Amino acid sequence: MIRLYSAEPGRAEVFAEQWAAGGVVAHSITYVELRAGLAGRLRRKLMRKGEHDRAVRAFETDWPSFAHVGVNEALLRSAGDLAATHGLKAYDAVHLAAALTLSPLGLRFMTFDQQLQRVADGVLPGQVWHG
Repeated sequence: MIRLYSAEPGRAEVFAEQWAAGGVVAHSITYVELRAGLAGRLRRKLMRKGEHDRAVRAFETDWPSFAHVGVNEALLRSAGDLAATHGLKAYDAVHLAAALTLSPLGLRFMTFDQQLQRVADGVLPGQVWHG
């Protein structure tokens, strides 16, 4: 999702997918991840202060319009199983568990992380974006 707010390779594809989908669904921890990601880009001088501030304002404006998946015991257990079985990072496992919860409704799971994409292909067949 950070590509919606920072100029990185793949940004156009993310915008196109968002437009085609008609919206964004994200786990609530996405808020923390995105803010941390933007701050990290600023610290590493991959963004200037003005770019960072504009990105944060845009994200803060957009966040309420995104559908949010919250934390519950079943989701945490699913994420724990995914992390243990597939060697996923904690937040990646939570995002994937949230997508699994929503998969019967139809979704397109989008990630640029190759390991997460590979695991998602196995648990969300036909629902993973490949740019």
